Amino acid sequence: MMPIVDQQIFDAVPDLVRGEHVSASADPAEIVNLEARCGEKVATWALSITGPAVERVVEELDAVSFEVLGRLIPKAIYQQSFGLIHYLSGDDSALDLSREHRETLVNGMREGIPIHAGMVRGMRIIESRWRNAFVQVIVGQFEADVAARLLNEVDRAISRYFDTQLDQTTNIHAEESALLAEGRAVNRRQLVDRMIAGESVESRAVMHTLGIDVEATHVGLVIWMDDAVSRATAGYPGITGLLSRAFAPWKTVTVSLQQNTMWMWVSAPRIRQKDVVVRIEKCIASAPGLNFALGVPESGPKGFRATHLKAQAAKRYGVRRPDAERIFPFEDSALQSLLISDTEVAEWFVMAEIGPLLGGGQIQRDLRETLRVLARHRGGVMETAEELYIHRNTVAYRMKRVQELLGRDPLKRPLETQAALAIESLLDFGD
Repeated sequence: MMPIVDQQIFDAVPDLVRGEHVSASADPAEIVNLEARCGEKVATWALSITGPAVERVVEELDAVSFEVLGRLIPKAIYQQSFGLIHYLSGDDSALDLSREHRETLVNGMREGIPIHAGMVRGMRIIESRWRNAFVQVIVGQFEADVAARLLNEVDRAISRYFDTQLDQTTNIHAEESALLAEGRAVNRRQLVDRMIAGESVESRAVMHTLGIDVEATHVGLVIWMDDAVSRATAGYPGITGLLSRAFAPWKTVTVSLQQNTMWMWVSAPRIRQKDVVVRIEKCIASAPGLNFALGVPESGPKGFRATHLKAQAAKRYGVRRPDAERIFPFEDSALQSLLISDTEVAEWFVMAEIGPLLGGGQIQRDLRETLRVLARHRGGVMETAEELYIHRNTVAYRMKRVQELLGRDPLKRPLETQAALAIESLLDFGD
């Protein structure tokens, strides 16, 4: 393999004493490999350049970064320095990031240390040290015209080496970020599922994983998009960011389900539901097609669970009212949600109470509506006629027909009749 830079540069490096330049962070096997390729003099010189660079990088680490990376970074820097010499000597494989470099990067990311603090800054320091070292060797040993040529060779080679290393660092950072985000999402979902199931959880775990104080006040939301909007947008772009901004400075927890549905909790020391509704209205104005079901403000772990389940109940009602408002508070839909909490049983109940009145024809619809209004007015024919804008004889005729079809007077079971009619308006009976 041909050297990337002129061999006479390596021939000109100073002849140093090895002992004072060897660090425990330098892998003895890698030192032997470097000696085998470039000679003992070059290996000793490389150690003398790298040691002070390691000290400089470690000195600049903050307390958290030092605790996590203080042992790993020196090894990574030594491997990067040895890799540079191998590359300049003609080994293109040395452009690949070392195992130590990758380990340092991944460990730092998993502990939340910014890539600039952990790796990029260190790479720039070691690059600068090597540039200065080569300048000192070349300028002090060669004539001006030769020195200019050699400096140009070294400058291009060092730039390529560190740019390639930085590109690989950035790519690994992006890949690991995606994996960590996926892992965090799984952890968040698992913790949320445990809380919804009523399991006991530690406050510290909730703060670390969800970023909220579990003892605070929470409002649960279930957010979904109209089908047409979902198909057109493949999920609302930026929905999480939109919601976070809308509810700031409150803390938020979001869990995405299918493409068009999301769970959310808003948490703060104190929250009023009307303030939540105001912010929801702003979201709807910015993102047409969004729908919100919300629970009531509740505190503590039990409240986290209860407000979510109430929002889920409100959604059961909301998804069956596509022509209604976009906001469905639990208090406004609690009864309807309860009636359809088990749709199969609800359908059986409706069939038993008003089955013969079901159907999509105008006659059946008129009979159901007349019975609905009449039950609300406790059998008041005049009030029913006035509300429906029909003659009282028409009301009497329709009620007679209802009794014939049912084989009984449904007003003698007013609660069951009203419940059945309410369920009929929410479920699909083939109208």
